[in-house]
Amino acid sequence: MLRNVSGQSAQESGNRGNERALLQIAYVEKATAYGGLMRTFPLWAALCCISSVWAAPRDLEETAKIDSPDGGTLNGEAAVEGDWLLTTGGVYPEDIETQPAQISAYAFHRASSGQWQFAQKLITEQQFISDNDYMQVAMRGSVAAVSFKGLRVFERSSSGWSLVPSTTATLQDDLETDGTTILGALDECSSSARALRKSAGVWQDYGLPIQGAPKPCGNYPAPDVAISGNVAAVMNLPNGDPALREVRIYEAGQQAAWTQVATLTSPDGAGHPFGPSLALDGSTLAVSGAGYGYEGIYIFTRENGVWSYSRRVLMPESLHVHAPYQLVLRNGLLLVPHFDIDSASVISVFKQQTDGSFKYVARLASTQPHLIEGLTGFADVSGSRIVAAGDGSTYVYDLPNDLTQPASVQIDFESGAGDWVPSPGASFSVVSRDGSRVYRQSSLAGDAFSIFSGVDWQNESIEADIRPTGYSGTDRWTGLIVRYIDADNFYYVTLRSSNVIALKRKINGTFTTIASQTLSVPLNTTRRIRLEAVGTAIRAYVDGLVVLRGFDDQLRHGRVGIAMYKAQADIDNVLISPNRYTRLIQYSTGEDNRWTASEGNWAFGPERLTQFDRTGDARATAGIATDDQVIQVRATPQSFLGSDRWIGVMARYRGPSNYYYVTVRSSNTISLRKVVDGTVSVLATGSLPVSTGTTYLLRLAAVGNALKVWVNGNLALQATDSSHAQGRYGFATYKASGTFDDVLVYQP
Repeated sequence: MLRNVSGQSAQESGNRGNERALLQIAYVEKATAYGGLMRTFPLWAALCCISSVWAAPRDLEETAKIDSPDGGTLNGEAAVEGDWLLTTGGVYPEDIETQPAQISAYAFHRASSGQWQFAQKLITEQQFISDNDYMQVAMRGSVAAVSFKGLRVFERSSSGWSLVPSTTATLQDDLETDGTTILGALDECSSSARALRKSAGVWQDYGLPIQGAPKPCGNYPAPDVAISGNVAAVMNLPNGDPALREVRIYEAGQQAAWTQVATLTSPDGAGHPFGPSLALDGSTLAVSGAGYGYEGIYIFTRENGVWSYSRRVLMPESLHVHAPYQLVLRNGLLLVPHFDIDSASVISVFKQQTDGSFKYVARLASTQPHLIEGLTGFADVSGSRIVAAGDGSTYVYDLPNDLTQPASVQIDFESGAGDWVPSPGASFSVVSRDGSRVYRQSSLAGDAFSIFSGVDWQNESIEADIRPTGYSGTDRWTGLIVRYIDADNFYYVTLRSSNVIALKRKINGTFTTIASQTLSVPLNTTRRIRLEAVGTAIRAYVDGLVVLRGFDDQLRHGRVGIAMYKAQADIDNVLISPNRYTRLIQYSTGEDNRWTASEGNWAFGPERLTQFDRTGDARATAGIATDDQVIQVRATPQSFLGSDRWIGVMARYRGPSNYYYVTVRSSNTISLRKVVDGTVSVLATGSLPVSTGTTYLLRLAAVGNALKVWVNGNLALQATDSSHAQGRYGFATYKASGTFDDVLVYQP
């Protein structure tokens, strides 16, 4: 399958008491003006008890794809319990305005062979496109509930699923069950819910309906609900105002009465309301934050009968994704559906640790990753099995027992070529250039490959500094390889002398172009190129930005390498990773990235950050703590007050007394430094002509223990240090004003 989608200063460690004070409070706003634009900046990422997300998760695609047995589409909800799966879908007529669709709920069973087989159709109903009904399904144990123009309850025996007596009930939008209780929203005009339990062989109302606040009919969907034993959670929406969202907790007493025992509101206070979704499992409640660049998932826990805020769950992508429209929490697994940077719906999976924190362990995508073909976000989990409804199909994921990732590999050739194996006829050698050692290929005769024998992974990426130095003939190229099996089977990206970049494959000796576009490829110019194969997604990046993408399923593992044809090139600073590229910030797009400003006078415009104050230190930080991170920016010093003043970039920022940073200094130097418990140390320094009004393209990479700094595309500084394993990122100045434009931060 092939598809195209086309010298140390004491002042530097001073002035930090103010930010320490900021870190002690739960919420801080700072307003600044930029061209008449006022913005507020919450210090939400400095809150206590964040479930930190440091390492990249493992990317997984489905182990099974289930299609409609009727030849229609599966496009609704899905539920899973062991080897049983429920999903919904429909068969739609050509004229959907005048003819009804056939909407059904289907049961599938996983056979001993591992194949999912259609077992039976639970219900089928007619629906016109103008109808406002949606089929909901829920399943736990041997109980299944289907709500569509009324509720039906099914129970499973050795002979299959059977409809059992139940009261006539209409439940709106959200439907949940724990196998003992069925809970659903009562209607769309209130935040009320209705609970049913089985009594005398009949599923019937258990107590009076749970009464929530009224809200405008039709303007908002019915509230999200959750049930776990005798505890129910309902998202309350007073007066239909999302800014007033709260979660009400109810407990069922012996007299079948539901008593409200808690009202939970956002720990961030007014202006940061809950999102639409919640999930409950025993004594743990997960509630989504709201908006774009949302505050994450709030975790509340019950201890000695009292519910209280515990921690926050965040993912590195949180700053540029919308609040999830559904949450699932069961047996320590938290599912968070959201859109990724390709606008495809994915599911982030977190696993609860013994200390109560949640670790980001997996990211699920489908092999049909586009918005119109991917996951819809409705998901469920049973044990290590996850099902997700899609637009057209239902997807099954079986999480492996071991979700750890192999360590990334960095190669700078200072110790030689190591595990690189050149192809016959190639002329690779390690040589010195500009004070560094590079891997040079000097033959122009034909194909020249060098394969790194140290890895053979399924998901893999390779990025490197590539500098073409000579071509023989027209349309010659240099490039990178992933999933190399042998000389006839691999994926590769080429930088071509015809000013084209092309994403290609070679399968059984046959070449195919997956995607291509124009790109200037002058000789003796260094470009940072990345090629990754994650699942069926193949992507190419230039200087940190994706330029080509495609999808192919022919090769599923292999090694990485360097390649060229009738071309000479120098290769340096290779990074081999098992991760997909994860964009953390791309500020040039105008994203609201929730920058936190401390000291200084920062203005955050739609495309740039500007710092005006020249009296001392100034810092602005953003993001979620990660281990590996690359920060790239166009930095322009505007003015310096005194000698040896600077503007710079920070990495792995853990607070004002602990971080790495690189500075462009008025003393005509560039310096890589660290702050450890308030003490500044110089790691590396070099000469750099510095003048106000001049823009410098800076890139600071912190990957493992290696720190590297590029200026205008050329490696300028590097060091090895293990003082800071993770942190956030941002920008800083000292007695200088400046701008930071075209900000790009990613996790390699």
